[in-house]
Amino acid sequence: YSTKNKFKTFLLTFISGISELLGGLVCLIFFKNGISDLLLGIIFAIISGIMINIGISLFMESRRYSSKSFLGFIIGFIIMIISLII
Repeated sequence: YSTKNKFKTFLLTFISGISELLGGLVCLIFFKNGISDLLLGIIFAIISGIMINIGISLFMESRRYSSKSFLGFIIGFIIMIISLII
């Protein structure tokens, strides 16, 4: 919304997503045998807490710009629930 350029927004989002994928692959290559299930669980718990915090912050900020953000939040939430069930 802030860039007012859909291509630039898509490009920056794509770069962000690819960096997460590449970071995961690098971690898999270098730390494949060094990460225990307990450590992995702790890392996932920390990351999920951070992501929930960021998501709620972004949701609250998006309400300033669009009244439809709540509808998108609910639809995304339903999609996530369905993906966990399947």
